[in-house]
Amino acid sequence: MPTWTPLQQEAERAFVDDWRRFGLDVDPASLTYPGEYHYVPEYLATHDWDAVERDVGDLLGTMGLDSSRFLAQTEFIPEYVTAMRQSLQ
Repeated sequence: MPTWTPLQQEAERAFVDDWRRFGLDVDPASLTYPGEYHYVPEYLATHDWDAVERDVGDLLGTMGLDSSRFLAQTEFIPEYVTAMRQSLQ
């Protein structure tokens, strides 16, 4: 993740507080870095990965949870990437 703005950090804190009720124990701020930002799906694609960008609504749906309440109360919808390494032939 790129370094977050103060507004994004505030939204992140609210997101994490809500998710702790579901057992999530991660500090998203620890996933940031101050260096040059690369759009993750494109970066991974150039390194032989098939990447798909998703948002937290997708994740909640996969877990069988209703995302409408969560998504309605936040302006910042966290995104994540899933990736599989391409076969080396």
